[in-house]
Amino acid sequence: MLKISDYVAITAGFFGILLFYLIFSGNLIIDMGAEGQLPVIEREELVSKAEPEAAQYIVLCGDEAKEGMTDQIIKMLDQLKKEYIVRRTVEELNDMQKETARVFIVTTGRLSQADEKGELIRLADEEGKFVFFTCLTGEDPDYEKKLGVREGREETEIDGMMVFEGIFTQGMVYYEELPMTVRDISLDASCTKMIQERSKDNKEQRFLIPLLWKKQCGDGRMYSCTGPFFEDESGIGIFAGVLSDMEDIFAYPVINSSAVLLDYYPDFEHVDQEMIYQLYSRDPVMFIRDVIWPSMDKIRHEDGVIISGRTCMQEKDGDFQDILRQIRRSGGIVMEEDEGGILPVVNTGHMQSDEKRYRMESMASGEGIATLCLDMREVLGNENWTEEYEWAAYLLELSKGMHDMYRNNQFLEEIDWLEAQERFKRYEKIYPVFEVTEDCLTITAEGFVDVWYCMVRTKDQLEDAQGVDVQKVGEDAWLLTVSRQQVQIPIVLEDGKG
Repeated sequence: MLKISDYVAITAGFFGILLFYLIFSGNLIIDMGAEGQLPVIEREELVSKAEPEAAQYIVLCGDEAKEGMTDQIIKMLDQLKKEYIVRRTVEELNDMQKETARVFIVTTGRLSQADEKGELIRLADEEGKFVFFTCLTGEDPDYEKKLGVREGREETEIDGMMVFEGIFTQGMVYYEELPMTVRDISLDASCTKMIQERSKDNKEQRFLIPLLWKKQCGDGRMYSCTGPFFEDESGIGIFAGVLSDMEDIFAYPVINSSAVLLDYYPDFEHVDQEMIYQLYSRDPVMFIRDVIWPSMDKIRHEDGVIISGRTCMQEKDGDFQDILRQIRRSGGIVMEEDEGGILPVVNTGHMQSDEKRYRMESMASGEGIATLCLDMREVLGNENWTEEYEWAAYLLELSKGMHDMYRNNQFLEEIDWLEAQERFKRYEKIYPVFEVTEDCLTITAEGFVDVWYCMVRTKDQLEDAQGVDVQKVGEDAWLLTVSRQQVQIPIVLEDGKG
């Protein structure tokens, strides 16, 4: 005869088996309240700040006004949350502005137009200032000689480039298939190359064309660039790297987000059903559920990214819900058509290239974001479908492309698209002030909500403190997770003091 305790045990066992089945079948999803899941906040309209009377960064644009290169440099300073003033020439600055400034950024190729009397050379040599010439064009050869250019020749096409350590958070990286047109120049022995040509022809080191270099000038330094790096937003990683080379400790906010979006997925309403069945002997539902998602989930495991979907379907039937459960079991999400549009997209398109890898690594280093958006209508068939999107060939190229783009960016946190969007909103709001002493970095953040992220580039060691988690993510790079409006981070100097 069974006892009451036996009935209780049998009943508990039954419900345990039922719960186990519901969870692992995807019919029951338990939200464990994942750490770091941010509440939704409203995105505030960005308001331009009034130009200060003086600032540590001075942009000298010559006759360019605020167009072209100047506009991009200003945007990058805004993204790094640095205060600056813009003037046409150095002669327009008063003594107080020159004294306050630490970095002068020249955005015109006509150097004598921004500095007719060589005042910037004097400021670097005698007062220890830093000067960054972003686009040497060869129009002022005499001035360029002072920057280390020994000889300038005609423009030429190069295969790719090598970025030396100290520029990107990722360390030294190179791009073999990144063609660009640059000036063929040679430098004198006083210059240190920071970016140079990478050639397929096995050129001798002395014949490789320099694209970015620095030269000591008294107590200051001059940085010069001939590469087309600052023509769009993808140059922010190089820009941040140059500025960090000027300081013992250089800090700036980042988004800290790595995410992938499959647009029009899952979606059965924007597919070519006849083509899908002809190629794969499956209807679109089976193809999406049994072929595409398992392949994407494998990429997720291999490259450590979380894949999000965005659907445009109006009728969400049982087949849709089945695929939705698959995605959720892998930690992904599916958004509606009108969601996720705020988060910036670094790369689009399915095919790999070194250009995409450069954009991803530069944006990851300078802004802390690595986002990729794939329009799945190109795979599932429409009027633009081509043979390169046949699944077996496409998946091989996609796997290689995803690996290339994300392999060096694993210091960023893998999160879903909406979580990344919430971090981006907080990144927009934050305006930190950094105060550095010999043994402490103090950060006070205007616009603080609940958490934000900060990259610190320094050879010194940073230690955890109340309200901040410190993680070393590169040879000279630290990623901070800041959860208080003001934090004080102990510094241990490179020589062990502090």
